[in-house]
Amino acid sequence: MTSRTPGERARRRARMVTILTLAALAGYGIVGYLTLPSRPATHFGLDGTPDGWMGRGGFLAFTAVLVVGLNLLLPALLRLGPSALNVPHKAWWLETAARREEMLRRGGVLMDLTLAYMNLVFVIATHAVLQRNGAPVPIQLPGQMDLLLILLGTVVYVVGLLRYSKRLFAPEADAGP
Repeated sequence: MTSRTPGERARRRARMVTILTLAALAGYGIVGYLTLPSRPATHFGLDGTPDGWMGRGGFLAFTAVLVVGLNLLLPALLRLGPSALNVPHKAWWLETAARREEMLRRGGVLMDLTLAYMNLVFVIATHAVLQRNGAPVPIQLPGQMDLLLILLGTVVYVVGLLRYSKRLFAPEADAGP
């Protein structure tokens, strides 16, 4: 059994979350297509009152295009090279070709974590639209719990990502030139 680095474990977990959230979104898309009214409420005020509507097909297409687009676009950014990444100690990482490649690999870890987070937000938001329009959902969230989950998740994600990236991109003393 090979041992994985913390970055590899984080990347594997993030990819698993991404796969699960994409599967959940596909399931919600089917449920939405079958059960949403022809013009569901798709935007809600802070008090939960609907203040925006969209055709069912438009909502499902918009969600699908946004999710698929972001899941294709973010990984493609790494192909732009180091200019696409804003990482701590960037000059150190760019000093050698080996470090540059390692920086891009580690940037891929952050990209996978970001995709997992964004897809999870899409699941919660889609869940909210379905629930508030009376579609069957596996868990009934009370009141504004969906908004609270997104806000809390965002705080945890941003703080965690900043702390993790600082550690992930710290120059390695034994890495050599």
